[in-house]
Amino acid sequence: GAAAFAELIKVSDSLHELDLGDNGISEAGGVALMLAAKVSPPRKDIRNAVIEGSHTLHRLMLYGNECGADTMAAYARAVRKNKELEADLTDNPIGDAGMPHLAAILRKHWRQKRLDIRSMAFSHGGLRPIAVALGNGAFRTVSTVYLSNNTLGTEGAKHVALILEKNLTITDLDLSGCSLGDVGTRIVCNALLENEGVERIDLGDNDITDLGVASLASALGKKGKKSMLNPLLNPLTVKSVCLTTNGITSDGLAAYAGIINVCNLVAIEMSTCRVTDEGCKVLATYLWRNTSVKLLDLSSNLLTADGLWGMVESLCRNKHLEILRLNDNRLLDSGGRGIATVLSKNYSLKEINLAGNGIGPNGVIPVTKALSVRNVGVEVWLNGNQFLTDYRAKTSVELLMKRNPIVTVYT
Repeated sequence: GAAAFAELIKVSDSLHELDLGDNGISEAGGVALMLAAKVSPPRKDIRNAVIEGSHTLHRLMLYGNECGADTMAAYARAVRKNKELEADLTDNPIGDAGMPHLAAILRKHWRQKRLDIRSMAFSHGGLRPIAVALGNGAFRTVSTVYLSNNTLGTEGAKHVALILEKNLTITDLDLSGCSLGDVGTRIVCNALLENEGVERIDLGDNDITDLGVASLASALGKKGKKSMLNPLLNPLTVKSVCLTTNGITSDGLAAYAGIINVCNLVAIEMSTCRVTDEGCKVLATYLWRNTSVKLLDLSSNLLTADGLWGMVESLCRNKHLEILRLNDNRLLDSGGRGIATVLSKNYSLKEINLAGNGIGPNGVIPVTKALSVRNVGVEVWLNGNQFLTDYRAKTSVELLMKRNPIVTVYT
């Protein structure tokens, strides 16, 4: 198993990448592979001459195994010698004990733009040395950080705040599934007031309620207003905050909608929440004059045709929205007719997902009629709806795809 691959790494002058993910590799196997990567043979140039200080293996993927802190320690030793070595140890039980070894690499040897430590079973104690390393300004290479699916909690949010307040290079931060809750979210949002680099932050699956969204809206709203007065002195870099899979209701969506024009956000992502029709109606009042939002994702909520019709006029007027995801709600035939109205007047939309909405023939046929005369390409998802058993509706979809090839319909 791992021992054989370790021996191969030591001698091969052609093995540049090795993917051993999801193979049940133990701690001992992970250590052996890392130490082998440390002594991987040097690369050669086009004249077959050895390139000093180089190593053949530069990427080792061990995701989804049983590697722990000792493997991370071995990786730290390997990187001191093989400075270009990238290792994917996501979804391994590295734990708090392994994080100081990674922090040591970050402080002295890290050259990668991406730090991916998802699902490594560490807590706020393990995050602390990472936060110090990212925040101390000793290096300026990392722009993307994935911390998702580690139980950080409120204490971990304080370490995230340190990163946001001190680091100037991170543009993408994934905190999904970190058990932040409303209190942790407030701590992170307050730190965003001091940050001038993050463009996208993922707060999905964090047990956030409307209180947490209110903290986010307050922080971004304050920063947005300051930026409008003096964009050079108070730049607003945040463009997107993902809030999927949380306990957010229509009140939370209303609070968030209130800042989309102030902050020039490019996405509203609240799928798998508890948003109802009332939230859509409030959103519509801000959406009709918005020029920045490109993606609106309200899939897997509690929406009906009433909520959609509350947004129809705004969706018809908005010429900047490109992606609309409303799948897995209960729009039914009336919702289908509402989308047909939007399609007949809005030519900026490039993707609409209506899958799993209980739409029957009387909802689908108006959609196909609107699409048949469309002169701009669009992708429409209609799978998982009731019309699939109706001959008239199926025929209308088939004729549409023959007559208007720039339109793609998924059934």
